[in-house]
Amino acid sequence: MGRYPLLTVIGRYLEKRKLMMCKSTLANERRILKHIDKVMRELGKDGRMENTNPEKTSPEDVRAFLDWMEERGFEPESKAKYLHCLNGVLLFCKNPVIENMRREGFRLPRRTKKPIHAIPEVDLVRIQEAASKLEGWIGT
Repeated sequence: MGRYPLLTVIGRYLEKRKLMMCKSTLANERRILKHIDKVMRELGKDGRMENTNPEKTSPEDVRAFLDWMEERGFEPESKAKYLHCLNGVLLFCKNPVIENMRREGFRLPRRTKKPIHAIPEVDLVRIQEAASKLEGWIGT
């Protein structure tokens, strides 16, 4: 598959998804997947990951990647997003390792709803009062 098997597959995977996604979503997924490729190659060089070939990625390789995200302080939402993107590529390669890990009971990051923090009404009134004192401001 070449020197950079994951990067090769990422290109084919994104080409296939081009018709399904808007340009900005595709660009974001491309950015995330290229970052994942870079990280996995570094983990491979460090001996923390045995396989960077997406057809042969194992649960231990996925665990090494998850550990790397944990060490870097990724938020649960970001971990879940990166894992989702990686899973898409692995499934494209007919490698259901992440799906199998879920079925076997591995605790993998999931997206969570973050609480919405609203401005307290007292502060909102103060902001509106200050804005109304601005010269030329008509409130739109």
